[in-house]
Amino acid sequence: MTGLLIAVAGLGVLVGAGGMLAFHISDRQRRDRYPAIPEGLEAILEAIPQSAVLLSNDGRVERASTNAYAFGLVWSTRIVRPEIAELVEQVRADRQIRAGQMTLQRSAIEGSATLVLGVRVAPVSRGRILVLFSDETGAKRLEETRRDFVANISHELKTPVGAIALLAETIGDVADEPENVRNFAEKLVTESDRLTTLIRDIIELSRLQDAEGLGEPSLLAAEEVVASAVERSRVEAEDREIEVRTDCDPDAKIYGDRELLTTAVRNLLGNAIRYSNNNSTVRIRASLSNGWVRIAVEDEGVGVRPEQRDRIFERFYRGDEARTRDTGGSGLGLSIVKHVVADHGGRVDLESEPGRGSTFTLVLPAGYDPATAHVVLEGEE
Repeated sequence: MTGLLIAVAGLGVLVGAGGMLAFHISDRQRRDRYPAIPEGLEAILEAIPQSAVLLSNDGRVERASTNAYAFGLVWSTRIVRPEIAELVEQVRADRQIRAGQMTLQRSAIEGSATLVLGVRVAPVSRGRILVLFSDETGAKRLEETRRDFVANISHELKTPVGAIALLAETIGDVADEPENVRNFAEKLVTESDRLTTLIRDIIELSRLQDAEGLGEPSLLAAEEVVASAVERSRVEAEDREIEVRTDCDPDAKIYGDRELLTTAVRNLLGNAIRYSNNNSTVRIRASLSNGWVRIAVEDEGVGVRPEQRDRIFERFYRGDEARTRDTGGSGLGLSIVKHVVADHGGRVDLESEPGRGSTFTLVLPAGYDPATAHVVLEGEE
């Protein structure tokens, strides 16, 4: 019996040793086929700021950054984007570094957002290929936005500047005609005011696009913001014989920048006055409900056509070119409103019926007023 136990134990040792030997042989074969990443290369991968994909000599992914999977560049152990795979094969063939910018669809879904990547592919040790990439989508979009903005500004400034130059020249030609001088001088003032408004709005919009645009927020009463906006628009309303009525809940308070919020309400009020008929009424209401403050500007004007609604908040977009020329709008007012509200964590709602007027509503998170112990928490509507 003892001899049998010794034999069984000996067999177990032999089987275990055989298994260990087989594992080491398999592991050695695996390492020979896919050698471990050299320590120096490992350190480089850890240090580089870009996302990376490291490919073995047969195209298998040995290491990939999270973004490689998030952007759909890698699936399992392969690069699945043909544009990058083709670049890899070119580098594998001639061992020359290649770099460029690629625009890819974010996903296979039609109409999905595009992704702009800066890609650099280089050969490394033992037949490996290193793919470095960085997301340049935001930078590309910002570049295009700035280019369009500059082009728009150039176009918009030409009109009042050209008109001022022409009027000044005309006044010189009719210097001995007092009535004409007076007429052209009034037009000169109008164009000068239009240019001043445009420059002011451009500066305002630039400030809002700055990360520090919001400044130091404070607790503000919505009725104070409304009162300030109404006062700034008083002369314009009186000229058009438009009555401005206000109805504000004294408990409606907001944390924000007083000047920016006043500018946003003033821009909505200015539009309401300019696009309303003479002897009509514009109403401004500020209310508090379910943790939100709503400041609504309602007019009895021309309204907004359905096809304009998606574009009305774009920079320099004008729904009625002829009317805007007459009223002196810059085309930046609603874009400024949109930026102000976004910076304050809110949104702009629009209700309109062509020929019957519009209601623009600023929806903003309500603030907590410790003085009255009236707790209003931001929440879902």
